[in-house]
Amino acid sequence: MSATDYAALAPGVSWWYDWSDKPHGATVSELRDRYGMDFIPMLWNQNFNDAQITQMLLDNPQIGYLLALNEPNLNGQATRLPKEAADLWPRIEKIANETGVKIVGPQITWGNLAGYADPVVWMDAFYSAYRAANGGRDPQIDHLGFHWYDYGLAAQLDRLVKYGKSFWITEMANWHAGDGNAAIDTVDKQIAQMTEMVALCESRADVFRYAWFTGRWDDEANRHTSLLGADGQLTALGHHYVSLPGSEAAAPACRDTISGNHGHVLDIAAADLDSIVDKVYDIRGTAGHTHSVTLTVANLRLLKAGTAVTVTSSNEPGHSHQVQASCS
Repeated sequence: MSATDYAALAPGVSWWYDWSDKPHGATVSELRDRYGMDFIPMLWNQNFNDAQITQMLLDNPQIGYLLALNEPNLNGQATRLPKEAADLWPRIEKIANETGVKIVGPQITWGNLAGYADPVVWMDAFYSAYRAANGGRDPQIDHLGFHWYDYGLAAQLDRLVKYGKSFWITEMANWHAGDGNAAIDTVDKQIAQMTEMVALCESRADVFRYAWFTGRWDDEANRHTSLLGADGQLTALGHHYVSLPGSEAAAPACRDTISGNHGHVLDIAAADLDSIVDKVYDIRGTAGHTHSVTLTVANLRLLKAGTAVTVTSSNEPGHSHQVQASCS
């Protein structure tokens, strides 16, 4: 990605990731200040330096989310058995607890891992393994990642509703092949599919964010999927994508830092920033007990203006936490 690529996409893209913990072609601050894009880092598999990731997030407080574990049930990707992923997850939770970012993942899909091709089968086993190793509590998943490359996105999301998480679709396109006229073998067919998939994402309250795959692809002749052609030039598909109506860019990201944290999470909805009454939050998260946190109308106005706010949680059971929140 180049500066001219980002500039071409900026009118219709509010966030960006590239399967790593740092952006290519720009810094986190440049993406936000120059192009209005949030960079979202990813822990692609288990091979990351916990201390370095934590420090990077602390150095970039505008980052509110952390993508985790790319396609664990697909060979050649992160490729983790459910128990292996469950053993890894506390490392990711610790980073989130120390930096206040929200966890987005796993990035689940239909795969080819023996016994776990179905994302629901993999997720059920992941939850069971995590609960068995962590006193029966659920893993911290703030948004569930999903990838899809065919017709029927709505039905796939409906199968995952059982986990009670909002969806962050980090890859989507339609690569349907070898089925007569249903095959996506022209740009015009892909444009039609893009229109339907984006409209579905915008219409569902349980879809938090989404991304088309991809910026630039090396098999464009067969996939008809790239938003970018030559440097800084949108393809016909790219022009269509940035022209589609969307609501993502209006929603600020809020993050929290909680002193002495052991699994608590403060989740502030973007709509709360306009509240005309004080808001009370349950910050249980993955901890075995709860606390409440009250943000006054004045606190919420400060957050909307980009000013960090620190409050004290309720004292139960026998202790409290200092909670700092910021939104940007």
